[in-house]
Amino acid sequence: MKILFKILIISLFINIFLFKIYPYSLNNSTLSIKSKSAILITPQNSDVIFEKNAYEKFYPASTTKILTAIIVLETLDLDERVKVSKKASNINGTKVGLYAGGFYTVEDLLYGLLLNSGNDCAIALAEHVCGSEATFSKLMNRKAHSIGAHNSNFVNSSGLHDDDHYTCAYDLSKILGYAIKNKKFVEISTSKSHKILGTNGDFFNICNQNQLLLKNGKYYYKHALLGKTGFTTPAQYTFAASARNNNIDLIAVALKAKSKDEYLQDIINLFDYGFSKIKKIHITSK
Repeated sequence: MKILFKILIISLFINIFLFKIYPYSLNNSTLSIKSKSAILITPQNSDVIFEKNAYEKFYPASTTKILTAIIVLETLDLDERVKVSKKASNINGTKVGLYAGGFYTVEDLLYGLLLNSGNDCAIALAEHVCGSEATFSKLMNRKAHSIGAHNSNFVNSSGLHDDDHYTCAYDLSKILGYAIKNKKFVEISTSKSHKILGTNGDFFNICNQNQLLLKNGKYYYKHALLGKTGFTTPAQYTFAASARNNNIDLIAVALKAKSKDEYLQDIINLFDYGFSKIKKIHITSK
């Protein structure tokens, strides 16, 4: 009996050990992903279910704002008032339309950052945290490295193109995996809309741009939780998203897609592939 008991214990240990290393079947031959780079992971333990050029450097565009939001959430009080500089107000690209000299709460600016992808919100928040965007970018790099994103370099808070501003799909999946642990980040990112109020009586109504969450849309995905899109000409289209099914979380990233249709379909295919591959192991004693 003692020998049999030892055999059972050893067998149990081996099964658990192997499950931790090889929890999924990684046969990716049936999955076609068009984006230049992609990854699918489980955020709980960063197990990689699928990857395509996931460790090569690409430009993140506005998916950068995930990291910006996390630093702000961990640094500032939501009801703090932020004064908008001329630099923030006049920034190029997508923006909410903040007025230079106007005051807005940190919370409102986070909504503008994550729902509307406002570059003006990104700079205003970065300047409020560190005094300058350049100093804030140093904080971004320290935070990214602490999360485990070691193949990235950030030089601004918005994701506007810079040759020295880059990441990889694996790093971005780690950053989003960290972000979804923050309840406020999830609350903001899953909101359908929000009204930003300024101290001068100005206001902006913004809506969530994540097409995976639009129930009447072509790319609605019932298991989608949240996501952040991005676009610049050099980066092309980028997307980082999370989904949940039966208490199982997945994170998918697509970089350098040729179109919105391409990255949306890639992300959906990645999630479907992942949920179909995940198997729960039930260990029973006999």
